[in-house]
Amino acid sequence: MSRKFEHVEAAKEEALKYGASFSWQHDGSKITGFIQLNGKSRKLFMSVTPSDHRAAKNIRKNVREYIREMSTLIR
Repeated sequence: MSRKFEHVEAAKEEALKYGASFSWQHDGSKITGFIQLNGKSRKLFMSVTPSDHRAAKNIRKNVREYIREMSTLIR
């Protein structure tokens, strides 16, 4: 995968690591990631070209938070 989408690949790897599915869509100026786990889903909005070198790290953190949230919503 190109360096341009390194943060998208990081989000996918993190989601798959916790058993969630991940897909994404390129919408011109942004990328929308879809995380699905146990019948719940969340959207993750990302820049096409992140300017910060910490983008992948921050995206991984966001994915973990969303997965934790989706896991606790099951009752």
